[in-house]
Amino acid sequence: IPVPALYTICLLYSYPIAFFHLYLLFFIEMYPPVFSTKPDHMTLYVGKQATFQCVVTGSSPMTIVWHKDNITKYSLQIKNLQLNDQGTYLCKASNSVELLLNDSQCFVDPPSFLKVPQPIEGMKGKDASLHCEIIGTAPFEITWSKDKTPLKESRKYKMVNEGTSATLHIIGLEASDVGEYECKASNSVGYETCRTTIQLRDKTIPPTFTRKLKDYQPIVGKAGEIDCKVSGSAPFTITWYHDGEEIQTGPNYEITFSDNTCMLKVPTLKLSDSGVYKCKAVNKAGTNETSASFIVKGQ
Repeated sequence: IPVPALYTICLLYSYPIAFFHLYLLFFIEMYPPVFSTKPDHMTLYVGKQATFQCVVTGSSPMTIVWHKDNITKYSLQIKNLQLNDQGTYLCKASNSVELLLNDSQCFVDPPSFLKVPQPIEGMKGKDASLHCEIIGTAPFEITWSKDKTPLKESRKYKMVNEGTSATLHIIGLEASDVGEYECKASNSVGYETCRTTIQLRDKTIPPTFTRKLKDYQPIVGKAGEIDCKVSGSAPFTITWYHDGEEIQTGPNYEITFSDNTCMLKVPTLKLSDSGVYKCKAVNKAGTNETSASFIVKGQ
């Protein structure tokens, strides 16, 4: 680009003084803008931050302007993304040589579940809550259903939606609350569903021996038996032990459990049957056991 400059030269003689005007023309080479790094297309979640970056080389001074959907923007950073931030972003770099354009697109996502509600085995009469966390583009529309029947806010069901979380509170569990529950999150882009189940269980009482084993001194060669009685919530798992070793029904032992009575029978007693016998009862609520000495006497 030519840049003119005016210089004055003065020549001195005895008289008169002569002046000459000399014009010098300089040329300065200017470079157009070039994007050495261009902004990438982005797919982001609502509430997150988006940063568009580009590097421009060329001769200064240079003007950089950002546009979104043909509307001028002056920020390269978008905090707390919203649905209306979706679109095409244009970076315009210009100097006295050339105008250069580069565009990038920003998209938002349909909802998806970051955390899904877990299956519940609740107690009758107690409250239960199903909770999930959602990511994607807000605002979301949250709906709940049970066995494919939509649920509505009522005294029975309380629905709480806070930002990206959704919770269904079920008041006073009863038999009719057992089933499959579905949460559906939707926005203008799409939807996603997740499912879980609720089961009901009665209050479980741990086992207690209302009649414990007693020490026993049978005669060798005869039949012998010992028994005890357990109470609590069924079902029970009953296990017998002889001197710490588990024993099972077979030629040497007969084990029965009926009407909460645990019985161990020995068809033909041997001296080796002497020892400590233990009965162990287990259910979902806990464990209990009772033991006694079994001394076989000779004839």
